[in-house]
Amino acid sequence: MAIDVQTDRVAEAIHRLHERRRQLLDWVQTEETSREGAHEWKAAVLRGRLQEIEYALELLEP
Repeated sequence: MAIDVQTDRVAEAIHRLHERRRQLLDWVQTEETSREGAHEWKAAVLRGRLQEIEYALELLEP
């Protein structure tokens, strides 16, 4: 039973990471196409966060 709970928690965590990844991809695209002056550094920060999430997913997924 404890293994099932842990498996469910890991699956939920992976799902949340995928959702966050999709959100960051949308934000990066928005910032890259923005005409505001601060868009470049915002996109760079978002890409950094995206890399962190993709790294975590690589560690968690088979």
